[in-house]
Amino acid sequence: MYPYNNGYIEGVNNTIKVLKRNSFGINSFKRMKKKILWQQEIKKIRVKRDSGVDFPPSHLTENRKN
Repeated sequence: MYPYNNGYIEGVNNTIKVLKRNSFGINSFKRMKKKILWQQEIKKIRVKRDSGVDFPPSHLTENRKN
């Protein structure tokens, strides 16, 4: 067995393919690129949130009024 795999990259490629399929009609490459990068950032935030890490950090929300 090898200690490395390409699972992460395959997931990114799959995400891009799904976005391309769902974004039929986008004319601008720049817009598509921004959409892909935005989706990757959202995934990072979800992973942090779901991993049990304090998100958003409590020091940012302590003084907030509801």
